[in-house]
Amino acid sequence: MECENHLCADQGSQAPAEFEYLVDEIAGALVDLGSRSRRTDAAERVRSQAIYGKTAQYGGLINGQTVADWIRDFVPVVSQRWKPTE
Repeated sequence: MECENHLCADQGSQAPAEFEYLVDEIAGALVDLGSRSRRTDAAERVRSQAIYGKTAQYGGLINGQTVADWIRDFVPVVSQRWKPTE
């Protein structure tokens, strides 16, 4: 399913390509983990607050593995700024 409304880059909620969750939702889960939350707890909070998907109907499961995938995909990009250069 595709949206018939074309949005400019500065319009609407942003979600990474190929991801069903919004950037804010993913970032919130990563912040939860930084606050020593368990992956399953962070996932539960995202599921309870999420705008369910850009393209899919809600019905899928978000679990600790989903959040682990976000760690793999996004933490290296975010932490790059503080990586030692020497």
